[in-house]
Amino acid sequence: LLTPAAPCSAPPVRETHGPLALLTIMAASRRVAFANPWNLHGWPGITIPAGLDADGRPVAVLLTGRPGSEDLLLRVDAQLEEARPWELGKVPA
Repeated sequence: LLTPAAPCSAPPVRETHGPLALLTIMAASRRVAFANPWNLHGWPGITIPAGLDADGRPVAVLLTGRPGSEDLLLRVDAQLEEARPWELGKVPA
């Protein structure tokens, strides 16, 4: 199953939500909401770079598979990277 990796773009570096670290952690947890159901059920997933948003921040897709399909997900990810390489710090447009 292919879904967006996150419901919103990445936050600016060092973004905080007040003086309490807990508030920032709670805000950050909303950004990974799409992965949580798969994690809770033990279904494997892999996040794949998918370009940049309008502000130039990276976005990604989440590819999930059936339980025990980690090897398949890694092979698909390797094929995608071979077909369209991404470098550390650079996301394909």
